[in-house]
Amino acid sequence: MTNPDPALLCAICGKPIDLKTCKTDAEGHAVHPECIVNVKGTTRLTSAAIGEVLNHACEVANEREREISSTTAEVVPLSQSEVNFDLMRRLNASRLSGALLIGALCAQSLWAADDVQKQVSADYQNKILTLRQPYSGEKLRFGPDGQLIGEAKAGPWTVDGRVEVKRINFSDHVMKIEGRRVWLFFDPFTQQLRDIASVRDGEKATGLFKTYRNRQLWKRVTEQPVEIDVELASESPDDEEISLATEAIFLNSSESMLGVLPSFWQSYFAGGNSELEPESNFHNDLYRAHQDGILAPTPLLTPNPQYSEAARLVGFEGRVEMSLVVDKDGNPRGIQVVEPAGLGLDEESVNAVQQWKFQPGQKQARPVNVQLSVETTFRLY
Repeated sequence: MTNPDPALLCAICGKPIDLKTCKTDAEGHAVHPECIVNVKGTTRLTSAAIGEVLNHACEVANEREREISSTTAEVVPLSQSEVNFDLMRRLNASRLSGALLIGALCAQSLWAADDVQKQVSADYQNKILTLRQPYSGEKLRFGPDGQLIGEAKAGPWTVDGRVEVKRINFSDHVMKIEGRRVWLFFDPFTQQLRDIASVRDGEKATGLFKTYRNRQLWKRVTEQPVEIDVELASESPDDEEISLATEAIFLNSSESMLGVLPSFWQSYFAGGNSELEPESNFHNDLYRAHQDGILAPTPLLTPNPQYSEAARLVGFEGRVEMSLVVDKDGNPRGIQVVEPAGLGLDEESVNAVQQWKFQPGQKQARPVNVQLSVETTFRLY
């Protein structure tokens, strides 16, 4: 059997290679471009390349067996038993070489997977990610395209919208993300939405929570667990595939939250422009409640909002300020959150105010569209 020039063989699959189109691996050896992928400075075999190497190893072993089988006992005057023993020894040596090669390839594949897991963990561990859809529940599963698998209800984003990543593992085409739900409340002392887990002894914000002094309960509510399983398309995903799958489920760092939040949050995240939505809907046919000559709308029906489960669990008290337009028929429209409460109370407030009814505002005894501010207050007794 003629051995080709080693310089003209791929260092990975062992097949002939065109030096004009070849690439080099991390050690400078010539390889087929399709045999390697680069993962942030590391080089590893593709699944196709591993298959090629295994096939080549089998071909070499089969060829060796054919050569050995063609050897006759007449070459060396040995007894038949000695010939059989020599043949078996040489065949086993050939098979052992193939087994060692397969073992080396499996080890390289495991090392590559370990490198990917380490890189993904470095990218996301202890980071807070925002879900594109705030699904509730302790366990969620998504496909490679970011679509939810199974059923889950959409919850308020201040309760179900953010996740702090604790651990990431890979198993059977699945990336498993273990973390905790980040519950957000509005701190009137800092004028910011905050993670309840960030509250510390001595802060004024502790007075907003009736359960803060109950250490066991507080620890439990600040560590709400969540597990998110992400199905991956390939058995050995690279960082690009993982990044695409992750960004289909979570916002990336350069994206605005305005694209995924309900419309009533637009004013707050647009810098507090409470007239943003009403002005775009009503143009010039809009008046202010305290404008000269304008009779303000009169509330007729104002059902109270429900207390959200999360706010009740932590004993949180607060208020939600909203801007809206009462149209000529006395219906609230274009509701915008101006100052939130968080913990799901904003959604409850909007749901309640949408059911309110008014005597419309008037100008010269005619009904007109009037913009006004309303608020809902939450107290536990």
